[in-house]
Amino acid sequence: MSQTPSTPSKGELVARFIPFLQEVKDMTTSIEVEQWLNAKYGVEGELYKDLSRLITLGVKEGWAADIEVAGPRYRRSRLVMPSAETFFLQRHGGAVGQHG
Repeated sequence: MSQTPSTPSKGELVARFIPFLQEVKDMTTSIEVEQWLNAKYGVEGELYKDLSRLITLGVKEGWAADIEVAGPRYRRSRLVMPSAETFFLQRHGGAVGQHG
């Protein structure tokens, strides 16, 4: 598990992600939810661009994708400890170039 200290960019990522978690926390995955997510938060959207920028910065700073899982192109990191604020969810960065 990553023990890297918090940085301003990591705090910004978490702060940016919390409202999204609040919005989707009770949703069940489905084709409809996938389509809604792509329409509202797709790659051209502000949230996607912000999260992508912050995760890329986190990789450069060493707090994102800092745990190798299955080779150098599949890494993860613990972004935050599960808490009431994150609805006790555990979210990890996935493969390099992917987020989730």
